[in-house]
Amino acid sequence: MHYIFSYDVTDDGLRTHIAHLLTRKGCIRLQYSVWFSPEWSPKRLQSLHTAFTQLLVKYADDCSTTDSLVCVPIERNYLNSILWIGDDTKIQTALSKNKLVWI
Repeated sequence: MHYIFSYDVTDDGLRTHIAHLLTRKGCIRLQYSVWFSPEWSPKRLQSLHTAFTQLLVKYADDCSTTDSLVCVPIERNYLNSILWIGDDTKIQTALSKNKLVWI
């Protein structure tokens, strides 16, 4: 399963840590706070969930109570149905790295 991650975080340090974590996990940034994951097993997603939880605890005193991260699962057969308006270079790169075709 692939995933789209999006976060709304007020603390600059936490945002930076989240971006670095997603990069280390092989995700590709599509927009400033929107990321695309490679195909992951549920176990790998759980590992990321644990890492995010640890980051939120670490930054708990500095973060807003409205900080959030959303993870949307996308089955492989739906990836070509993504609607993208504007420069599609990043989504094309993300899909091509995962051997998918952008239509």
